[in-house]
Amino acid sequence: MNLQPSVPEKPIVSLATFGCDVVIEWNEPAASGFPILKYMVQIMLKNEKGELYPQNVENCEGRTCTIPMKVLRSEPYNLELEERIVPRILAKSFIGWGDPSVISLKGGPTVYSEPFQMKEPMVNRLNSTALNLTWDDVIGSPNGGS
Repeated sequence: MNLQPSVPEKPIVSLATFGCDVVIEWNEPAASGFPILKYMVQIMLKNEKGELYPQNVENCEGRTCTIPMKVLRSEPYNLELEERIVPRILAKSFIGWGDPSVISLKGGPTVYSEPFQMKEPMVNRLNSTALNLTWDDVIGSPNGGS
């Protein structure tokens, strides 16, 4: 009888907060002896040869993990713009870590850059009950923004 945790289902990956965060969610795997103590989220990265390897994500609790897009764009992930976000999940019981969830290299969200920063709006008071707000275009380059 295998007492390690069952393999979690393929995680669901979505974008939140206007594309500034990636949300990874998964269902609890089938019970196989001992209760699940914790989960590990990994983002699959490619090495120089194009081979996939896992990089652990820190600070994920429960069965949902929210990762800011700027984190995925920096060390240790260094995902490029438009690169697919490929997570996998492992479950741990008293016996140890189970096998990772299946990964999918097709579909799902890709990496975006952070949205441009808006310039300070100009406020013109029309009367005691109305304001008129105006603003200029966003700050930053038109390349790579969302």
